[in-house]
Amino acid sequence: MSQVERINSALSLKITLVGTRPVVWRRVLIPVDASLGYLHDVIQGAMGWENCHLYDFMTGRGRRSSLSYQLRDESGSVFYKTAVRSFLQREKSTIVYLYDFGDGWQHKVVLEKVVEIGANQSLPVCLAGKNACPPEDCGGIGGYYSKLEALADSDDEYHDEVIEWMGEDFDPAFFDLEKTNRFLSR
Repeated sequence: MSQVERINSALSLKITLVGTRPVVWRRVLIPVDASLGYLHDVIQGAMGWENCHLYDFMTGRGRRSSLSYQLRDESGSVFYKTAVRSFLQREKSTIVYLYDFGDGWQHKVVLEKVVEIGANQSLPVCLAGKNACPPEDCGGIGGYYSKLEALADSDDEYHDEVIEWMGEDFDPAFFDLEKTNRFLSR
């Protein structure tokens, strides 16, 4: 890859939180030469996670884990520093990002395309998204939907507890693009 391509190109990725209905997703642009460690940070920011749990990347060539970020593969590369492009080489190629082994949040990361960007385009940037990401430590997909049911039913025995924990104004359909991009710009 030439220096010109690196400066003037970005990866357009769609990140989908598997198992959510309606679907929680984000579309982001990252540098074409970004590493898996960089992608981890972008997913954390774009989805609204708090980066307080372990994670894995699952690729066609095996797992790249936060547990083994200092381990080297057979070529001597540190997994955390491995380029995203070494796994997402063609449009529609996919890797899986698993966050929080207890709750098991699985994200499908798809390379939509390599796009040209302007010289002043700052990266990463979130271009679009839908729906709120579930709160941290809510028990995975099943726990999240149980909490939403309790939140919606004032007669539910856990209603007050869930309001205290998630907040009375939690809206699963809300996504704030500007707030997401402020977070990513840090």
